[in-house]
Amino acid sequence: MVIVNVVGTDFAPYRRLLGSDGLDVPSAVLTDGDPLRNSVTSAEQGLKRAARLLHDAVRRQKVTSGAARLIELAEEGTPTEVAELRSELQDICALEDVYVGDDTLELDLLPLLGDELVEAFAELAAKKKSANLARDIVAILAADELDEALSSVTMDFAETADMEPRARSGDLHRRARVLGRIEELGKGRIAQRWAGHIEEIDLRAGLINLLDVSGLEVSADVADGTEPVTGELLGQAGSVRACLRVLEWASQQARGGPFLVAVSALDED
Repeated sequence: MVIVNVVGTDFAPYRRLLGSDGLDVPSAVLTDGDPLRNSVTSAEQGLKRAARLLHDAVRRQKVTSGAARLIELAEEGTPTEVAELRSELQDICALEDVYVGDDTLELDLLPLLGDELVEAFAELAAKKKSANLARDIVAILAADELDEALSSVTMDFAETADMEPRARSGDLHRRARVLGRIEELGKGRIAQRWAGHIEEIDLRAGLINLLDVSGLEVSADVADGTEPVTGELLGQAGSVRACLRVLEWASQQARGGPFLVAVSALDED
């Protein structure tokens, strides 16, 4: 299994090289959503680039036209419909192993790994700046009623932060601040620290908790670890789904089994 950082968004040459007319090697693409912003011309770039990678003409047209429709829905002020349509288009792309996030990777992972990001950041930055990061992460998740996925430690830490600037208290401002703080310290440095903290947690338990906070029903067998987490369930994990789906794909390719196996399988290992 090889992970290639394209360092950009031009995935097409890699897909051609690894495709049936090239080396014929199984491959998957994970790309940021680059969603709706203030400029219409820069909207939904993730879905647009994903559409160009799809071999099936019908799917390609659905994703292309759907990305344009997302812009119209956003202008009409229907966020629920935007989220539903984006998820539908992501599902279409996933049929050809092209996984598109909702936003950027760091923001997409906050519902599942926000605590670990705060811990990693605090090891590299001043306490007040770290508390301000925690404050923004709590606010971002609270907007989607997902802040209960965070630990009490993170919540308490956020309470020690500065007051949020009134003029910059919207969701876009908070997301921009989180990304800005990460970029200030260096994405590579943060990623290394973050990964270290992620290695120490029970990812399966964290996902089950997130799904529960999201109001999704999880079967007793999956919740107690008797059965593995299914790909279908991963597809319901909100903004985390693209990353989890590509990990599921990789696990199936490399191990012939699910990414988040049953607890009994872990005990056997």
